[in-house]
Amino acid sequence: MHGTYMAVSKRFPLPPGDRYAHPHPWNSAIRPMLLHDLLAGQAQKTPQAPLVEFLGRTVSYHRLYADARRFAAGLAERGIAKGDRVGLFLPNVPSYVAAYYGAMMAGAVVVNFSPLYTVEELAAQVVDSGARLLVTLDAPALLPTACKVLDASPLEQLVVVPPVYCSSARSEGT
Repeated sequence: MHGTYMAVSKRFPLPPGDRYAHPHPWNSAIRPMLLHDLLAGQAQKTPQAPLVEFLGRTVSYHRLYADARRFAAGLAERGIAKGDRVGLFLPNVPSYVAAYYGAMMAGAVVVNFSPLYTVEELAAQVVDSGARLLVTLDAPALLPTACKVLDASPLEQLVVVPPVYCSSARSEGT
């Protein structure tokens, strides 16, 4: 079925007459744009809308977009330029979102590293990817590994992100 409506699953089809209605036809034209420009546009349209919910805390488009811009500026100050590899050694936390989009805003290539990697695995991935800078969280499960990789690999810089979104406040709209 290639129309505007489609069944959600072939394995578990909807009952006859019930269909999932997508708001746009499948063949809609999509304007080419950079992913971080998509974030910027949404932050401008709905600045207070929630982008991330984490540990009972809501972080808005405005806040994460502003954090991503600050992160991009920080990368530029550290000499990260278009095409440089920036490794993200982060779990699923709001800081990941800011670092991911910020690296793209700076023109860097994002390289994701599993936070479960051992020192040897992470060092091998850093070498293989050519990452110049590694971003990690100030957490006992990650920081010691990242520090050892900084000392034992061609990695040039380590950025340690504080767990700023993990405080007791319930909402962070701005």
